[in-house]
Amino acid sequence: MRGHLGPACNAVGYVDRQTWGVNHLYSQPVWTRSKACTLSSPASGHFRKDAPAWCHAPFEPEGLLSSISAILSGTIGIHYGHVLIHFKGHSERLKQWLSMGFVLFILGITLHFTN
Repeated sequence: MRGHLGPACNAVGYVDRQTWGVNHLYSQPVWTRSKACTLSSPASGHFRKDAPAWCHAPFEPEGLLSSISAILSGTIGIHYGHVLIHFKGHSERLKQWLSMGFVLFILGITLHFTN
């Protein structure tokens, strides 16, 4: 599955396999019902003979990495709501939101270009 960025072979799947182990992941995830995996799509059925290897891979949809991103999204949303309630002037709100956006942008660029 090397080089494939589908659900079974992306960063989320990799972190979950390393953290929880393959035995603690769903052995029959929902994508096994896709047209690439079974002829009876969208229902469950036997795998096609020419089904890709990722059809057989385990996956945890509520895994560690996806939970971290959900928590961070919620925290950022709480901050923006806090600014909306506590700062009454439009310019004050805009200044707060732009500064937070700039910090997150710099953090994203830094994470993107570092190994």
